[in-house]
Amino acid sequence: MSENSPEYRKIQVLGRSSFAVTLPKSWVREMNLDSGSLVVLSIDRKGMVNIMPENLHAEEEKPSEKVLEVKTLPTPGALVEAIRSCYKIGYETIRVRHPGGLSSKSLGEIHQAAESLYGTLIVNETPNETTLQISIDIRTFTVKSLITRMGSFFINLSEEVERALLEGQMEDYRNIEYRAREVDKIYSLLVRQLVQGVRSQQIVSRVGLQDVIQCLGSRMVAKALRDLTRSMYKISAIAEQASKADGDEVKQVAGLVSDLKTIYMKAYDSLVREDIKGAAEVFREQEAFSEEVSKLEKSLSRLVEGPGTSALISLTRELENAANAVVILPEVAVNRYVERE
Repeated sequence: MSENSPEYRKIQVLGRSSFAVTLPKSWVREMNLDSGSLVVLSIDRKGMVNIMPENLHAEEEKPSEKVLEVKTLPTPGALVEAIRSCYKIGYETIRVRHPGGLSSKSLGEIHQAAESLYGTLIVNETPNETTLQISIDIRTFTVKSLITRMGSFFINLSEEVERALLEGQMEDYRNIEYRAREVDKIYSLLVRQLVQGVRSQQIVSRVGLQDVIQCLGSRMVAKALRDLTRSMYKISAIAEQASKADGDEVKQVAGLVSDLKTIYMKAYDSLVREDIKGAAEVFREQEAFSEEVSKLEKSLSRLVEGPGTSALISLTRELENAANAVVILPEVAVNRYVERE
């Protein structure tokens, strides 16, 4: 039986409560199977049954390891990014080799990377090698729960920014920095889940998705939420200064921040329900929002320079970036609606 030559087989009754279909002899031999061998069955979103030899399935579950050589990563920050990349790809063990000792800079980068990734610990450190172990179980968190968590950080930040604009005072900035770091950590965990999901239908099911094709859309959503929160984080850094601008313009910008939060909530709802009508409404509201932001920006540029004016203009421009990130959610909602139908 070849890959491109389908073979038809009849379903047979097996006992009173089961049906059976035979497997091609050539495939059984090719997979080194025999009578009594175990296979793993999974069903995808379209109802297709996938059959995998148990030994290959076990190989997919086996923890993987990656070795990084410090001497090949001399650029500042390169070691941090390499470790984060290994984490996202799905490695369980990361060995960082540094024969002859480790500089304080490289040591700092290793610890920085470990602290920025959920479930990552430095379990061994010798003069020639540092070992990081990732012990987090991806089944503990569904993709939906992590995306919801990222969205909650954005909502909290937008409410703080709106309050700062109207009251002239931002909350303890350490809490805001904490939220920004948490979003980046959640994003890395999400990518780790989705990359592994692409490789295995079993993992897709474990993280709460219906099929492999949803991994791509979920990764787009995760990146959009990270970008959205980063924009709001930048806005929070200048919100207090922007509040010193002319009162009417400040109130108008605060209203736009509130509007963006509402658009996001509608976008998230359309994604969860895979609602094409809700998605279309978000597209219209985002377009109107962008036009309003553009008009306000032009109006602000004509103002005489004063306290907070430049910050308010910068804040307005960042709102446009945030709005562009929001529309990814309804785009994915539409894609999933079409796929479902």
